[in-house]
Amino acid sequence: MLASIIYVIMAPILVLCAEVYDSIEAYKNIRDIYGICKQEWDDLTEDEQLKIIKFYDFTDRLNERKLQMMATESSIQLTYQNDAVFLGRRGTFMQVTGKKF
Repeated sequence: MLASIIYVIMAPILVLCAEVYDSIEAYKNIRDIYGICKQEWDDLTEDEQLKIIKFYDFTDRLNERKLQMMATESSIQLTYQNDAVFLGRRGTFMQVTGKKF
């Protein structure tokens, strides 16, 4: 019970910290590539190419984390739905037959 309470209190704070960190990283990456996006790849210096590669690696990592978070949330939702269905079936089974299973 205590662990659940601590989790409920700490989870939003941890999510907020992660979002702030990701936002700062996104700002830095966008600022680095702001002026070089309109040039051809071959015209860029090696440093500029590395900045663009770093930006797309960050974008890929960020999207992957968001997908993992959505998958986690949906698995929790599925667990709740299955629990509700099984509890509902048990109640319905008991009402119809008068027996427990």
